[in-house]
Amino acid sequence: MRIFYALTLSLFFSFSLFAQELIIEPAGGNPVYRSQIRQADAALDAQFEKIAGFAPDAPRPEGPYNNCPPDFVGLLVEAGQSMAFDLAIDTLVLGGGGNPGDVITLKNAGQLVYGTAQLDTTSLVYTALTNLTGAGTDTLKLEFCRADGSCDDFSYVITAKRRGTVHIAPPMNVAPESVNTYCLENVTFPGERRCSQFTDCPDNYDGEGQQLFSFIHYSIPDTCVLYYANRFPGTDTVCVVMCDEYVVCDTFKIPFVIQGDTLTAADLPIFDDFSYPGPYPTPQYWLDKQVYVNRTFADSLPAIGMATFDGIDRKGKPYDFFSGVADRLTSKAIDLSNFSPEDEFVLKFYVAIKGYGKAPSLKDSLVVEFRDNTGKWVAIDGYPGFFNEPFVGDTVPPFEFKNYLLDQQRFFHKAFQFRFKAYSSPGGAVDMWHVDYVWFGPDGLFGDDTFQDVAYTMPPNSILKRYTAMPWWHFREDIPGNLGTVLRAQLFNHSKEIQNVDDNRIDLEETVTGTSLSPNFGFFQGADANLPIKENAFRENDLSQPPIQVFDKVVQFAQSIPDGDERNLRVSYSLNFPAQGAQFFDNDRVSLDVPLKNYFAYDDGSAERQISFKSPSGGEQLAVRYTTNVDDTLRAVQILFPHLNGDVQTQVFNLRVYLPPLTKDSEPVYEQELLTPFYPDNLFDTLQGFTTYRLEDILGNPSPLFIPKGDFYLTFMQVTSGVQYGIPIGYDANNTCDSCLFVKMNITTDWTPLPADLTQAPTFRPVFGSTAPATTSSGVAEWRPASEVMDIFPNPTSGTLFVRLKSGNFDQYRAVLFNELGQVLSEMELSEKLHLPDLDNGVYFLQIQHKKTNERFNHKLFILK
Repeated sequence: MRIFYALTLSLFFSFSLFAQELIIEPAGGNPVYRSQIRQADAALDAQFEKIAGFAPDAPRPEGPYNNCPPDFVGLLVEAGQSMAFDLAIDTLVLGGGGNPGDVITLKNAGQLVYGTAQLDTTSLVYTALTNLTGAGTDTLKLEFCRADGSCDDFSYVITAKRRGTVHIAPPMNVAPESVNTYCLENVTFPGERRCSQFTDCPDNYDGEGQQLFSFIHYSIPDTCVLYYANRFPGTDTVCVVMCDEYVVCDTFKIPFVIQGDTLTAADLPIFDDFSYPGPYPTPQYWLDKQVYVNRTFADSLPAIGMATFDGIDRKGKPYDFFSGVADRLTSKAIDLSNFSPEDEFVLKFYVAIKGYGKAPSLKDSLVVEFRDNTGKWVAIDGYPGFFNEPFVGDTVPPFEFKNYLLDQQRFFHKAFQFRFKAYSSPGGAVDMWHVDYVWFGPDGLFGDDTFQDVAYTMPPNSILKRYTAMPWWHFREDIPGNLGTVLRAQLFNHSKEIQNVDDNRIDLEETVTGTSLSPNFGFFQGADANLPIKENAFRENDLSQPPIQVFDKVVQFAQSIPDGDERNLRVSYSLNFPAQGAQFFDNDRVSLDVPLKNYFAYDDGSAERQISFKSPSGGEQLAVRYTTNVDDTLRAVQILFPHLNGDVQTQVFNLRVYLPPLTKDSEPVYEQELLTPFYPDNLFDTLQGFTTYRLEDILGNPSPLFIPKGDFYLTFMQVTSGVQYGIPIGYDANNTCDSCLFVKMNITTDWTPLPADLTQAPTFRPVFGSTAPATTSSGVAEWRPASEVMDIFPNPTSGTLFVRLKSGNFDQYRAVLFNELGQVLSEMELSEKLHLPDLDNGVYFLQIQHKKTNERFNHKLFILK
C-alpha cells in the first residue's frame, strides 16, 4: 500500500486526461545507510577481504571442492553395512544360470581383507568389517560352472570404508568484532581429500545469524576457517564436513568462544538515548548491530537520536525471509543476583510507530522480552501493527513513554538481559518502529517519566539560506546573500519543573582550516530560556534582529576563512545544565556540517522518502531549480536511488538541463540519454551512497556544460513506460526545497510547480568545477559505444542494419530501439541483419544489451529515406 502523498496531476489538454501520478512515499534500503555501515565496519571488512580475497558479505566462490559428498564410481560399502548381489541375474550374462546342475563358487572368501562374504546358492552378501579404520578394496572372485562342465570366472570389486566420525576441535577464544583464522590440525583420511563445506550445527548461541565465517581458500578442500565474530558472548560452534576420495566424510566441530563482559551494579543505571552518530548501537550496552541509529527517520524525539527497527538487515538490505524476526536490540548480560523484586528495577523507554516510514501491518509487531534464570526469553509486552493504515500520509505519530517493573524473582540472576524484537512480513522494509531514551536500573519509580535532563532533539539547520551544501567559490562570491539569518533548535525538558537553560551557545567553525567565530554567542535568553515540562520546545534565533545582532559577525567570520578548494562549516549548539547527571551530557550538544565543496544540495544525504512516477507512460519530467552565483561549468550529476519499486536497474531515464524561462516549449541545453539507475553498493563493497553521472556525449567522452550566473534547471526524465512504478529518487523529509520543484507529465503539458507542502529536498546534486568526477563504476553495467564490440552499418539507413560482431555470438545479445524522447519503439533479438520498423526520418538510438552480464552499448543512428 502506497501511503504517502499521491499527487495526481490530472492535467487536461484538449479532450485528453493524463492520470499519471507523482508519488512520495517511504524509502527503503537507503544507500547512505549502507555506506555508513560499511564505513563503520571498514577496518574489519578489509582485514577479512585481505585474507579471503572477497568481502565478508559477498557470495562465496563456487567450485568442485565445496560440494560434499563427492561422487564415487564403483561399489562402496561403509563399515558394518552389507551389499547383496543376485547372482542368478548376473550369470545369465555368462550364458546359463538357473539350470539344474549349475554351480556358483566363491573362490577367495578367506582372503578378503576389509570385509566378509557369504554365498547361498545364487545370493551373495558382502559385509564390511565393523572395525575398519581406513578404506580399501576387496575383489570377490567367483566361478560359475554349468552342468556340461564348462566354467567361467567373474568378480566384483568392492571398496569398503570406515564410518565418518565427529571431531570436537580445541576451542578458540576470540574477541568480539574480530577476524580470526582457525586451521584444523592432524586432519587424516584414508584417501585424498576431495571436498570441504560448512554444515548446519545447531547450538544455543544467541548471536546466530549475525556472525560470518568462510574458508580461506575455495580452490582446494580447505582446512582453514576465517571467522568474523560479532558482539554476542558465548560459544558459537561452526561445523565443517570434509570428505576424501572414498567418500569418508568427517564432521569437525570448531567452538569459537566469544569473550564478553557482564554489567554489574557499578554500571547501573543503563541509559542510552542514541545521541551518538551510529549507525550501530553502542557496544557499551548492546550486542546486536541490526537497528539503525539515526537522527532523521522520525521527529519530535525525546532526545537527539533513536534506534530504528525496520525490515532492513545490518547491511542495509531487505530481509529475505517470508515472515519472522527482523531487527533485534539485545542488552548485554547484567548481574542482578544480589538484588530482588523489592529493589524495584524498572525498564523505561520511549517508542514510536511509523515515523517517516510506514505503519507496520497487523502481522508485524515489536516485542519487549526479559531473560529469566533458565535462559528463556519471556515476552513482557508487544506492540502490534495495524490492519489498515490509520495515519494520514504525512502524519508522524508521537513517541510514547513505556515502563516495565521486574516483579518476579526469576529475573534476578547473574545474566539477566532485556531486548526489543521486531517481527516483519514481506513488503515490510519500510515498516518502522523507533525506540529512544532507554533507561534501566533500580529504584526506577515505576510509572515516573521524569529525568533530570534537558536534551536537544534535532540537529541544527543549515546555516546556508537555501542549500545544505554548495561549491566553496559560489559561497565566497556572495557570503551575506548565501548565509541564512535564522537558526532553529528543538529541546525537550524531561524534569518535573520548568527549567532555565540560559547558559547556552552557538559555535561556528570551519573545520579544514580551524577558523572559528570568536567570541561565540548565545542561542536563546530571557523567557525563551525557560523550557516547559515534558514537551518539545521550538526556538528560533534571527541573527539579524536585535537585541543581539550577530549576523554581521557571522559574515565577518566567513569572510576570514582562507581560500582553498573546499571548506566545511560546522554549526554547533550546546547548553550547560548542572543539575543533570553525567549520563545525560551527550544530548547537550548537537552539530551539523555544511559542506562547501563542488556541488549544490538541498538534502542532508538521508532519504527518508522517495519520489517517483506511478504508471509512467514515458516522458514525465521532474525539474529542480538551482541558482549559481558565478558563471561555471557543470561537470556531473549525483543521484541517490533508494532500493524500492522492485528492480529498476532495467529502466532508463534521461538527464536534462534547462535554462530559464522554463516553459512548455523549452528545449534542453543539454541531454544525456538512456541512462540506467545503478546501485554501487549492490555490486561493490563501497562507501558511496550517491551514484555519479558525468556529463558525456553519446561516445562516452566528457561533455561539460557552461552554466551562466543565475537560475538553471536540472531535470530527471522517466523514459521507461508500461511499469507500475518508475525510477525512485531519494526525498529528504527533514529539509526543504522551497519553490524549486516542477513537474511536467508529458510533452504536451506545461511545467507545474509542486505545492508548498510537497517541496522537500530531492537527493539530486549538480557537480561543478574545473575537473569532472568519474562516473560511478558500474562494472558490467557500464554503457559503452557499440563500436567497441561490433560494427553496425550503414548509418544513415533507410530501415535495414547489418551487424558484424568482433567477438561472441548473436544469441548473447538483444537490441532495443528508442526514439529521441527515450520511448521504446521495438525490441528484437540481435542478428547479422536487423529490419527496423517503419520509422520517420530522424535520430534514433539502438541499445545493445548483453543478456547475461547486463552490459549495454549505445549506437546513435539516423533514418533517411
